[in-house]
Amino acid sequence: MSYILDALKKADAERERGQGRAPGLHARPAPMVDDPAEPATRSLGVAVWVIAGLLGALVVVLGWRLWAPAEAPEPAQASAVVPAAPAPRAEPQPAPVKPVAPAAPVIEPFAPPPPPQPRADAARSTEAPALRTAEPTPSITASRNAAPTPPAASGASITEARPVAKPAATASRPSDVPALYTPQTLPEAVRRDLPAIAVSGAMYSETPAQRMLIINSQVFREGDQPQPELVLEEIRLKSAVFRFRGHRVLIAY
Repeated sequence: MSYILDALKKADAERERGQGRAPGLHARPAPMVDDPAEPATRSLGVAVWVIAGLLGALVVVLGWRLWAPAEAPEPAQASAVVPAAPAPRAEPQPAPVKPVAPAAPVIEPFAPPPPPQPRADAARSTEAPALRTAEPTPSITASRNAAPTPPAASGASITEARPVAKPAATASRPSDVPALYTPQTLPEAVRRDLPAIAVSGAMYSETPAQRMLIINSQVFREGDQPQPELVLEEIRLKSAVFRFRGHRVLIAY
């Protein structure tokens, strides 16, 4: 717009100068020398206006494309080309099969089995009854009538066959084992000198080497001597046998 106003002002000034009028307030003085940059400026302004117009038109077109209702695309009526059906091929017909007659079964002549040959055992069995029947019967009756052996003889033989029982070996006499006393049944002199025995524990086993007895807080085994002249002879399940001055004493615990 500024270029148009400038052009109008120049035209008015030239007209006033041509008519001999004094230049008005809005009249621009005429340039003494032509400005060489003015044509370039004018061409640049024209180019700017052209570019601005093109951009505006492009914006309008894009806006119309974006905001316009989307039209449904028309379905393409594509004619489906139906392929032609291939011509049927002539397949070779199989040659007819001639029925084969079943072969007649071959019947072999049945040969009867040979007759069984008589065995030698049968001959022996037939000969045996004949021999038995030929034996005379008087010998059988004579053996039956023979007198049986007397029972006395058989009894005597039985008694003779029995072995004589040997007397069992005499066991050791009770007198060989010393008598077993309790502390109450010991003689007075021996009971008075018998030391005090306090059993606080015991372990019994079938193996004598594994038996133990705790006397006066000490562990002893069979054959040990807890006190002078007192020997632990045997450890039993609920009692122990001690030997003191030739007397066997049973102490229960």
